[in-house]
Amino acid sequence: MNLQDVSDAFNIQASPEPLSGGSQPTFKVGNVVLKRVKETSLENNHSPELIQWIAEFSQALKQDGFRFPKALQTQEGKWITKDGWTAWTVVEGRHSTKEDVVGVIEGIVAFHKALAGIQKNPLMDENQTAWGKADR
Repeated sequence: MNLQDVSDAFNIQASPEPLSGGSQPTFKVGNVVLKRVKETSLENNHSPELIQWIAEFSQALKQDGFRFPKALQTQEGKWITKDGWTAWTVVEGRHSTKEDVVGVIEGIVAFHKALAGIQKNPLMDENQTAWGKADR
């Protein structure tokens, strides 16, 4: 699936701009971020399954004191294409600095409070990547 097919799958009509950093490939297309999710993209060997779980709860997550992107569905009503592409709303921002520490901590606390009612996905405990092993 080429990038135009991916944009069409999510009904996005804009020119893609490659984004640097993080897992690749990732593109900004208008007010949407397209990201291809593969095994270990989220530092977890169950990333394609977990991204669907995150997409589901992103829809109802009450954002109070933090910002979190919302997943977008394909025209077929799926969170991920057959070859692993996902689409998320853009959350504008910048890298934090030491002057931002207090605000960042407040945002982390607010985010954790918002997640309190969401059950941990059991696949997170089956993470066999180096990050999962280090977490245990």
